[in-house]
Amino acid sequence: MVDLQDSKAPRSFPKVPAAVDDLAHRVIGAAIEVHRYLGPGFPEAVYEEALAVELRLREVPFDRQVPLQVSYKGHVVGEGRADFVVGESLVVEIKAVRQLTDVHTAQVISYLKAGDFHLGLLLNFREAVLRRGVKRVVWRPSCLQADHRATHVQERKVAYRGLVVAGCDAPETLEGVEEDLDAIA
Repeated sequence: MVDLQDSKAPRSFPKVPAAVDDLAHRVIGAAIEVHRYLGPGFPEAVYEEALAVELRLREVPFDRQVPLQVSYKGHVVGEGRADFVVGESLVVEIKAVRQLTDVHTAQVISYLKAGDFHLGLLLNFREAVLRRGVKRVVWRPSCLQADHRATHVQERKVAYRGLVVAGCDAPETLEGVEEDLDAIA
Protein backbone atom coordinates (compact mmCIF):
# COMPACT_ATOMS: atom_id res chain seq x y z
CA MET A 1 0.00 0.00 0.00
CA VAL A 2 1.23 3.46 -0.83
CA ASP A 3 1.17 6.30 1.70
CA LEU A 4 0.06 9.35 -0.21
CA GLN A 5 -0.04 12.02 2.47
CA ASP A 6 2.69 14.02 0.72
CA SER A 7 1.54 13.29 -2.83
CA LYS A 8 1.22 16.15 -5.36
CA ALA A 9 -0.89 14.39 -8.01
CA PRO A 10 -4.19 15.63 -9.45
CA ARG A 11 -7.34 15.03 -7.43
CA SER A 12 -9.24 11.90 -8.41
CA PHE A 13 -11.89 10.81 -5.92
CA PRO A 14 -13.84 7.75 -7.11
CA LYS A 15 -17.60 8.13 -7.15
CA VAL A 16 -20.05 5.49 -6.00
CA PRO A 17 -23.81 5.56 -6.57
CA ALA A 18 -25.56 8.03 -4.26
CA ALA A 19 -27.77 5.29 -2.77
CA VAL A 20 -24.73 3.21 -1.79
CA ASP A 21 -22.96 6.26 -0.41
CA ASP A 22 -26.06 7.05 1.67
CA LEU A 23 -26.02 3.50 3.06
CA ALA A 24 -22.35 3.95 3.97
CA HIS A 25 -23.16 7.15 5.88
CA ARG A 26 -25.99 5.41 7.71
CA VAL A 27 -23.80 2.43 8.65
CA ILE A 28 -21.01 4.71 9.88
CA GLY A 29 -23.53 6.61 12.00
CA ALA A 30 -24.85 3.35 13.45
CA ALA A 31 -21.30 2.11 14.14
CA ILE A 32 -20.40 5.37 15.89
CA GLU A 33 -23.47 4.98 18.11
CA VAL A 34 -22.47 1.40 19.00
CA HIS A 35 -18.92 2.53 19.78
CA ARG A 36 -20.12 5.47 21.90
CA TYR A 37 -22.27 3.12 23.95
CA LEU A 38 -19.89 0.14 24.29
CA GLY A 39 -16.47 1.74 23.86
CA PRO A 40 -13.41 -0.24 22.73
CA GLY A 41 -12.27 -3.53 24.28
CA PHE A 42 -14.85 -6.17 23.42
CA PRO A 43 -14.42 -9.05 20.97
CA GLU A 44 -15.46 -8.56 17.34
CA ALA A 45 -18.59 -10.72 17.78
CA VAL A 46 -19.99 -8.31 20.39
CA TYR A 47 -19.68 -5.35 18.02
CA GLU A 48 -21.16 -7.36 15.15
CA GLU A 49 -24.21 -8.23 17.24
CA ALA A 50 -24.58 -4.66 18.55
CA LEU A 51 -24.27 -3.21 15.04
CA ALA A 52 -26.99 -5.60 13.86
CA VAL A 53 -29.26 -4.32 16.66
CA GLU A 54 -28.51 -0.68 15.79
CA LEU A 55 -29.09 -1.23 12.07
CA ARG A 56 -32.45 -2.87 12.83
CA LEU A 57 -33.41 0.06 15.09
CA ARG A 58 -32.55 2.45 12.25
CA GLU A 59 -34.41 0.28 9.73
CA VAL A 60 -31.34 -0.19 7.56
CA PRO A 61 -31.69 -3.37 5.46
CA PHE A 62 -28.84 -5.86 5.89
CA ASP A 63 -27.81 -9.50 5.84
CA ARG A 64 -25.21 -11.02 8.17
CA GLN A 65 -22.45 -13.52 7.52
CA VAL A 66 -23.18 -13.48 3.81
CA PRO A 67 -21.45 -16.28 1.87
CA LEU A 68 -19.61 -15.04 -1.22
CA GLN A 69 -18.50 -17.63 -3.75
CA VAL A 70 -14.92 -17.47 -4.96
CA SER A 71 -14.41 -18.47 -8.58
CA TYR A 72 -11.23 -19.40 -10.34
CA LYS A 73 -11.33 -19.71 -14.15
CA GLY A 74 -15.05 -20.37 -14.08
CA HIS A 75 -14.92 -22.88 -11.19
CA VAL A 76 -16.18 -22.25 -7.68
CA VAL A 77 -13.22 -23.00 -5.41
CA GLY A 78 -14.51 -21.80 -2.06
CA GLU A 79 -16.30 -19.04 -0.28
CA GLY A 80 -15.72 -16.12 2.01
CA ARG A 81 -18.18 -14.61 4.46
CA ALA A 82 -18.80 -10.91 4.71
CA ASP A 83 -19.88 -9.79 8.18
CA PHE A 84 -22.62 -7.62 6.65
CA VAL A 85 -24.01 -6.82 3.23
CA VAL A 86 -26.14 -3.70 3.62
CA GLY A 87 -28.88 -2.91 1.15
CA GLU A 88 -27.56 -5.66 -1.16
CA SER A 89 -24.81 -3.25 -2.25
CA LEU A 90 -22.40 -2.38 0.58
CA VAL A 91 -19.93 -4.78 2.24
CA VAL A 92 -19.18 -4.08 5.91
CA GLU A 93 -16.38 -5.91 7.70
CA ILE A 94 -16.00 -5.62 11.48
CA LYS A 95 -12.68 -5.82 13.32
CA ALA A 96 -11.56 -5.31 16.92
CA VAL A 97 -7.79 -5.30 16.46
CA ARG A 98 -4.92 -3.13 17.64
CA GLN A 99 -4.30 -1.81 14.13
CA LEU A 100 -5.84 -2.43 10.71
CA THR A 101 -3.34 -3.93 8.28
CA ASP A 102 -3.12 -4.50 4.54
CA VAL A 103 -4.48 -8.03 5.12
CA HIS A 104 -7.74 -6.60 6.49
CA THR A 105 -8.03 -4.31 3.47
CA ALA A 106 -7.26 -7.20 1.12
CA GLN A 107 -10.05 -9.20 2.77
CA VAL A 108 -12.57 -6.45 2.00
CA ILE A 109 -11.27 -6.09 -1.57
CA SER A 110 -11.65 -9.86 -2.02
CA TYR A 111 -15.27 -9.68 -0.82
CA LEU A 112 -15.96 -6.77 -3.16
CA LYS A 113 -14.54 -8.76 -6.08
CA ALA A 114 -16.33 -11.99 -5.16
CA GLY A 115 -19.71 -10.32 -4.72
CA ASP A 116 -19.37 -7.79 -7.54
CA PHE A 117 -19.70 -4.87 -5.12
CA HIS A 118 -18.02 -1.48 -5.47
CA LEU A 119 -17.90 -0.13 -1.91
CA GLY A 120 -16.91 -1.64 1.40
CA LEU A 121 -16.44 -0.34 4.92
CA LEU A 122 -13.80 -1.73 7.25
CA LEU A 123 -14.66 -0.78 10.85
CA ASN A 124 -12.17 -1.26 13.69
CA PHE A 125 -13.96 -0.99 17.03
CA ARG A 126 -10.75 -1.21 19.07
CA GLU A 127 -9.87 2.41 18.31
CA ALA A 128 -10.44 4.92 21.12
CA VAL A 129 -12.35 7.09 18.61
CA LEU A 130 -14.14 5.02 15.97
CA ARG A 131 -13.67 7.64 13.26
CA ARG A 132 -9.96 6.68 13.22
CA GLY A 133 -11.00 3.06 12.67
CA VAL A 134 -13.17 3.63 9.59
CA LYS A 135 -11.70 2.65 6.25
CA ARG A 136 -13.72 3.13 3.07
CA VAL A 137 -12.67 0.70 0.33
CA VAL A 138 -13.67 1.32 -3.30
CA TRP A 139 -13.30 -1.42 -5.91
CA ARG A 140 -13.02 -0.19 -9.49
CA PRO A 141 -13.20 -3.32 -11.66
CA SER A 142 -13.19 -1.76 -15.12
CA CYS A 143 -10.19 -3.81 -16.20
CA LEU A 144 -11.96 -7.09 -15.47
CA GLN A 145 -13.78 -9.08 -18.08
CA ALA A 146 -17.38 -10.15 -17.53
CA ASP A 147 -16.30 -13.51 -16.09
CA HIS A 148 -14.07 -11.71 -13.53
CA ARG A 149 -10.75 -12.88 -14.96
CA ALA A 150 -8.16 -10.17 -14.70
CA THR A 151 -6.57 -8.97 -17.89
CA HIS A 152 -2.83 -8.55 -18.03
CA VAL A 153 -3.02 -5.17 -16.33
CA GLN A 154 -1.41 -4.79 -12.93
CA GLU A 155 -3.94 -4.20 -10.17
CA ARG A 156 -3.12 -1.17 -8.03
CA LYS A 157 -4.09 -0.05 -4.55
CA VAL A 158 -3.74 3.49 -3.35
CA ALA A 159 -4.61 4.81 0.07
CA TYR A 160 -5.04 8.11 1.80
CA ARG A 161 -6.38 8.68 5.33
CA GLY A 162 -8.95 5.91 5.48
CA LEU A 163 -9.79 5.69 1.78
CA VAL A 164 -8.49 2.80 -0.29
CA VAL A 165 -9.12 2.54 -4.01
CA ALA A 166 -8.29 -0.77 -5.62
CA GLY A 167 -8.52 -2.01 -9.17
CA CYS A 168 -6.72 -1.93 -12.45
CA ASP A 169 -7.79 1.62 -13.15
CA ALA A 170 -7.26 2.93 -9.63
CA PRO A 171 -5.60 6.31 -9.79
CA GLU A 172 -1.90 6.24 -9.09
CA THR A 173 -2.40 8.84 -6.36
CA LEU A 174 -5.14 10.65 -4.48
CA GLU A 175 -4.68 14.25 -3.47
CA GLY A 176 -6.95 16.77 -1.85
CA VAL A 177 -9.50 14.25 -0.66
CA GLU A 178 -9.32 15.31 2.98
CA GLU A 179 -12.61 17.22 2.90
CA ASP A 180 -14.30 14.28 1.15
CA LEU A 181 -13.07 11.91 3.87
CA ASP A 182 -14.20 14.30 6.58
CA ALA A 183 -17.67 14.26 5.02
CA ILE A 184 -18.10 10.48 5.37
CA ALA A 185 -17.64 10.27 9.13
